[in-house]
Amino acid sequence: MPGPAKGFKRLNVDVPEALWRRAKQRALDTDRDLRRVVTEALEVALAKPPKKAARP
Repeated sequence: MPGPAKGFKRLNVDVPEALWRRAKQRALDTDRDLRRVVTEALEVALAKPPKKAARP
């Protein structure tokens, strides 16, 4: 298996199956690959100010 494209890092992450299905469906609906959908979602999430962690 070839490595990630230049300028990219490979990431393995466990996500709930329902979330994976929603992401995969979004990719199909928008004619993009899953990698692009996940990358864009991560960019949007990281563009927001961080939430303060709840204290126990």
